[in-house]
Amino acid sequence: MLEQNYDYDLVDQQKLLEKYLDQQITVYAGNKSFAGKLLSYSGGIILDTGSGIVSLGSYDNIAFPSLPGGLVTKPTINWLLGATKAGEHSFEVSYLTAGLNWHAEYVAVASAGDDKLDLQGWVSVENNAGVTFKDATLKLVAGDVHLVSSATQAYPAAKSMVETAGSYDNRQFAQESLFEYHLYTLDRPTTIAASQVKQVSLLSAEGVPVVKELVFQPSQSTQVQVKLSFENDEASGLGMPLPAGKVRVYKPDSTGQLQFLGEDSISHTPKDEAVRLFIGNAFDVLAERTQSNYDQLGQCSSQASYNVTVRNHKDSAVAVKFVDDSLYGDWEVTQESVPHSKLDSGTASWLVNAPANGEAYLTYTVRTRWC
Repeated sequence: MLEQNYDYDLVDQQKLLEKYLDQQITVYAGNKSFAGKLLSYSGGIILDTGSGIVSLGSYDNIAFPSLPGGLVTKPTINWLLGATKAGEHSFEVSYLTAGLNWHAEYVAVASAGDDKLDLQGWVSVENNAGVTFKDATLKLVAGDVHLVSSATQAYPAAKSMVETAGSYDNRQFAQESLFEYHLYTLDRPTTIAASQVKQVSLLSAEGVPVVKELVFQPSQSTQVQVKLSFENDEASGLGMPLPAGKVRVYKPDSTGQLQFLGEDSISHTPKDEAVRLFIGNAFDVLAERTQSNYDQLGQCSSQASYNVTVRNHKDSAVAVKFVDDSLYGDWEVTQESVPHSKLDSGTASWLVNAPANGEAYLTYTVRTRWC
């Protein structure tokens, strides 16, 4: 390729008048027509008819002999190519375009015991590029690709899709690493029409082991949160890098009808990593934490005591994971009614077991030194 030109001087009446200045046109006003050289079009039409000057403040139509060079009906790219041989040649053009967007969505159906789920993944491709791509090879890149924003162009953003149900037997996408991203290639051609959102099945897995937790973490919420987690590994029937997207979780009711439980977003998740979902707040399980004591132990340390109460209104026992992530400095749990687990340098957790229709209590004391 020797040269490339992007022509975007689109035809309209103003452009035609500019091009036909000092040239012959015909103007129609009422039942009369006037042919002559265009002298001016500012505030009306002024023509030199050869027999006089005609000024038209208003008119109905203008007839132009032809479309002048340089004007196009739609933006056009022209190439100047160099070839060593005469004749017809084929060539391939690659370019970046806006108006094409895609995102992943997932549908999870929990089992009756909340210990397994069936997971389906979908990709939604939205085409606002203004052209139909017929029998195209679809390749999707997942990852945080850096783009420099443009102040002169704005393109439609992808819209969220309504849930699509369906079944799927085999994976249609081949996955491979690409630079520091992942590439998903559809194993068949597909047509993506202009102004269309197409959903294509990405993956399907049944009986994925899942862990359900009730979590009370005062820094995050005053409610007991319901969370689900599972491993993205081959042992769980997965093991495929999961593009970022929204996960909607359902569960069959007593009649077998699926009911919506909640949704959460996941980030790009490599294989052999855990996926954690916040589904909603527990209805029948409540918890609260109160500080029962505080002692200043000199200038460099203090000691604080807390009470945690879990109230269970369910007909079955529950275990609530209480998380305190407000610890700092050189801290030590000096008293506790339930053993704790140290999660990191500033976080500890306790598992509080509450009986059916009953209450459970946790007391703990933390001594902190900061100098």
